[in-house]
Amino acid sequence: MWANLQQKLLRMKRVTGIEVIFQADEKVHVHALSVRLEGKSPVASDANMKLSGPVSVVFTGKGIIMKRLEGPVAEDKILSVALPQANPADFYLQAARSGDCTFAAIARKSTIDNALAGLERDGKNVLQFSLGFIPALQLIPFINESNGAIQTATYSLTVNDGQADKFELAEGNAEYLLAQQYLASRDLLAFAAATNLLADDVRLPLIVFNQKIQGNRDEYKYGSYFKAALTSALGFIFLLLLANFFVDSHYQELNQAMGEVELVNARELSSQQKLNQTLEKQEAFFMSSGWHKASRTSFYADRFASFLPEEMWFSNLSFNPLAARPERDIGFRKDTILLSGKCRDASQISVFVNNIKTMRQVQDVLMKEYSYLKEEACGNFSLQIILKK
Repeated sequence: MWANLQQKLLRMKRVTGIEVIFQADEKVHVHALSVRLEGKSPVASDANMKLSGPVSVVFTGKGIIMKRLEGPVAEDKILSVALPQANPADFYLQAARSGDCTFAAIARKSTIDNALAGLERDGKNVLQFSLGFIPALQLIPFINESNGAIQTATYSLTVNDGQADKFELAEGNAEYLLAQQYLASRDLLAFAAATNLLADDVRLPLIVFNQKIQGNRDEYKYGSYFKAALTSALGFIFLLLLANFFVDSHYQELNQAMGEVELVNARELSSQQKLNQTLEKQEAFFMSSGWHKASRTSFYADRFASFLPEEMWFSNLSFNPLAARPERDIGFRKDTILLSGKCRDASQISVFVNNIKTMRQVQDVLMKEYSYLKEEACGNFSLQIILKK
């Protein structure tokens, strides 16, 4: 799982392929091509040399020795077979099998190192380099040329049965259909170098080792890890901040709603307190005025009505009647109640009077008047009820 994750993190989306051609007049011709992945297909376009990014370089022309060796040759014997007197410490070697032969590309380290240093001074991040037409050998199966010649800017390869068999130095001017796009001969090696780097795994050692290029690959690898870790950390922080924002917004809205409720409650409480104060004042007024007690009229009227027989009914109830004192000013008898009514059965009056006398507030009950009305078949009565002082 970790290996797959590493591969995804280190996968390149765009690579610049550069063909550096050493010419006979010691001049250098540079041709570049940008290759990007769309899905799984490489798509070529003109390169912007001012842009930074991974670079794959292929060196061709003067100073690059190409050899065709018959049959398979052991890797540690290739240089001695191709250049018997060569010192391995002074040369870069890249070899590839093709059918029944082996192609070897050889170049002096000083020449390649100087060229790489120049590219580095120009700000190019070179992660891979190759020699001669070796990178193009991997493209032959994808070019619609199973037999014939495949031409690059500096080489012409003879192809038999889909394999390169011979080569010669020649400047090509053909076009080839590759990955659903047409590539000119001068673009072929730059495209091959770029696609080789796109398919490469920077965790693996270089085929043609160079300390500086290996350092660039390590920087790219750890830089990719750092970018992925930084992106993940920033993404986590962003998600944390986003979650914090939503939580904070929720609690701000909740706090605002609670504040509004608290304000309404405070207003209601204030209104309730004012109402309570008003009620307390009114209650104090009623208490001080004695209005909380049952009225004297209601009390005695209720009691008298409870004693009333069915054959009797009241016509008048008077409290505190005038005192009969002609020699003095007008006064009232506060201990007297006058009760008048009618009765069909005179005996019921006695029962009613006896019931009233049972009240602890009553001192005496006197019959002031009784008259029988024959035409109405009832009698009028008038009672004087004297209360205890």
